[in-house]
Amino acid sequence: MKKTFFVIWILLAAVSISEDADDPLARLKDESLQFFIPVSGKIVSVDGSTVMIEADTKEPFSPGMRLNVLREGEPFRHPITREVLGKSEVLSGRVAIGERKGERLTGKVIEGTAREGDRVRISETRVKLVFIQDKNVDWYLGDDLYRKLKSSGRMEMIDTGLDTADEKKAVEEAKRLGAEVVLLLTAKEADRGTLLREQLFWTQDGVRFFDAEVKVDIAIAKELRIGEDFFSPLSGEAIFKYDLPFGARYVVTGDFDGDGKQEIALSTGTNIKTYLPAVDLKPLWELKGSIRGEHVWVDTVDVNRDGRDELIVTSMVSRGGFPENRSGESMVAPVQPGDIIASVYELSGTEFKKIGEVPYFLRKMDSKLIGQKYSASEGFKDEIFEVMWDG
Repeated sequence: MKKTFFVIWILLAAVSISEDADDPLARLKDESLQFFIPVSGKIVSVDGSTVMIEADTKEPFSPGMRLNVLREGEPFRHPITREVLGKSEVLSGRVAIGERKGERLTGKVIEGTAREGDRVRISETRVKLVFIQDKNVDWYLGDDLYRKLKSSGRMEMIDTGLDTADEKKAVEEAKRLGAEVVLLLTAKEADRGTLLREQLFWTQDGVRFFDAEVKVDIAIAKELRIGEDFFSPLSGEAIFKYDLPFGARYVVTGDFDGDGKQEIALSTGTNIKTYLPAVDLKPLWELKGSIRGEHVWVDTVDVNRDGRDELIVTSMVSRGGFPENRSGESMVAPVQPGDIIASVYELSGTEFKKIGEVPYFLRKMDSKLIGQKYSASEGFKDEIFEVMWDG
């Protein structure tokens, strides 16, 4: 699969406030990571689904942790001398850590089986986590927590376009994306600040194992917003580089949902994928090609003056791209291969819907939209004109 390196040359705040005792987001990060510290131990007794574990690492075990149960398997030998080099370990189940009893810990078998003598372990493999925040969470606060978790090196952050406060929807999305854990971040106003609530759920069964609230002072939120004044790169310096799993032919930015944030739209030539730029590109909405043709230009502009940008996609029709006669919303007369069609798309809910189509090449100039006729046989022709919305 072709990969593309995509570099953004825009100035975005890339500052994270200092992680000290006064940073509530750093505390949230530390409290979250306590459940994923690499630890190991041995099952010393089993009573039904309850096990007693003896830890053999100094790192602390936290109630709610989930460890793999590993059973000793067949020995493996040197291929020539046949000397026993060790024994394999077979995954036999999972246990959830309960309370500590003296030097030992209780656990409950939640999957598979466990026997006396089995090993239990959390490996150093990064944990797949889906980060979901509600729409009312300040973007800068959510992004700072996201950065802190990612930079810890412990989490493999999986992005999603879902914005919700619904726990069930969050868990379902995490299952769909193959994540082990989902983080749900919500917020409400507090005196001179914001009350952030973070919940962590195991994707397997939807069990919540962490629920904490922190108050973020308004001064911290302001520091994150204005940090770019001090830490932004010089003009023309690239601050983010993204490795894309596809080739991007056109790149544009626009505020498609009217939330005041610029999203990025990438055209492959037939499909368009939109993202929110951050440490990683956060997937948002997708526009799949509805015509058999190739994009020759993509722009964004608030053509209907509703406070949200529309996608303006100009395509060149390939053979069989359109039937000879069309009706409905299109203003396009019968077209031939090589002719130009421009479509206007507006974000409606979670998908782009076509709100107009014209037989012109459309392009943004400042805040205006201009057009000109084009045909395969004659190329550009007639006068350039401004396109006005009359919907």
